[in-house]
Amino acid sequence: MPADAAEVKAAETTSAPVEKKKSDKLPFVTLLVVMINTVVLSALGYVVTQLWEKMKGLSDKAAQLEQAQKEKEEKPAPAKEFIPPELGVLYPLESFLVNISSDRGPRFLQMQMEIELDNAALEDEIALKRPALRDAIILLLTSRTYAELREKEGIKKLRADLIKSINGLLKTGNIREIYFTQFHFN
Repeated sequence: MPADAAEVKAAETTSAPVEKKKSDKLPFVTLLVVMINTVVLSALGYVVTQLWEKMKGLSDKAAQLEQAQKEKEEKPAPAKEFIPPELGVLYPLESFLVNISSDRGPRFLQMQMEIELDNAALEDEIALKRPALRDAIILLLTSRTYAELREKEGIKKLRADLIKSINGLLKTGNIREIYFTQFHFN
């Protein structure tokens, strides 16, 4: 037994230093892992913050570009307001001289216009129906008063009524627009 006790004692003395060496390294390894994790998480947080700032900046720029585009669309160019986008075939009509009523007695309206056709084949039909078209136009003009035709809205309404009346007489096509080339009161 004494030999067994000596072996146990020898085993205790030799195992104790082995355990002490392992336990000395464990706190160092744990501290190293914690420090590496802290550095990696800090770096990751910095990268995410920078990306977030860039995304916010891009979002702000996109909103500014959208606002600028809306403002650009809302404000048409001054020169484009007076030029129709695509003119069709223009057909000039002879001058009109008609009496119109006024609160100051009879007045005369001298007017000339060109009509925009939706197709060139319509010119032949207009040439054939010229007397009927002139009659419809004269009837519309004489039904208006001086006060109505002096106002911008009155002229717009006259234009719309003329288009409707003329298109009612045509079979092979329609007129798109009427352009007054002369509009003068005497």
